[in-house]
Amino acid sequence: MQVETQIETKTMTENLFNKRTCLVLIIYCLLFSCEHKNNTMQTDVNEEETETLSNDSIVFAPFEKEIWVDNFLSDNVKDTIQVKLYDPRRNKYLDSIPVDSTMDWWIWYQQNDIETVLFLKDIKPLHLDNSCGLLWCCTMEENGNRAISIVKAPAQTSSCVVCEIYKITDNRWKFYKRFGTRTWCCSYEEDGNVKNSEFAKYYLLVRNGRWMYRDIDRIITEEDTDSTWYFVFDK
Repeated sequence: MQVETQIETKTMTENLFNKRTCLVLIIYCLLFSCEHKNNTMQTDVNEEETETLSNDSIVFAPFEKEIWVDNFLSDNVKDTIQVKLYDPRRNKYLDSIPVDSTMDWWIWYQQNDIETVLFLKDIKPLHLDNSCGLLWCCTMEENGNRAISIVKAPAQTSSCVVCEIYKITDNRWKFYKRFGTRTWCCSYEEDGNVKNSEFAKYYLLVRNGRWMYRDIDRIITEEDTDSTWYFVFDK
């Protein structure tokens, strides 16, 4: 009887030891798994940061002077808008920019939050965020109303852009309206006349003496009908 009790006690002890051993092994495996996962995640993050922040693949070139000439402030005088690119993080204007043919040029612009700044006489400069210059800049006048339409070059690879319309009041640029358009239509002839562009033929033009525009964000089809056109200046 005593022998059976000893055997039973030994068996219980062994079972308890085995259970404790299994529990320790399970805890160890879980800790190892978490450690490995954290190391993997940290490694992935570091690799991503290294890839994103690397400028080795970006080729820089001098920033060419960009100016736009039109009757921006009056009918009788040609005014000049000078375009500069500004780096708000370094608080400086750029002398060089990434070449467009570089694979990651748009990533560089987005990472550095580059702004396009417009200078027009004594008007307070206009800052356009996330951009790398202008695709379009033109004055519009109608019955005493005057405004400037601007399409900024996006700091990303996109076929859709936004045309913003501003008025000059109290020596400041005042936002008026915006509408969607396409990047390709803003290209123009080598003579530098933006009014020869596809944009001036199909998206922003004068009809019956009134400036009108088409907003691709509101166009269901590309069919050119009166319902897809909107007035620039409110009556």
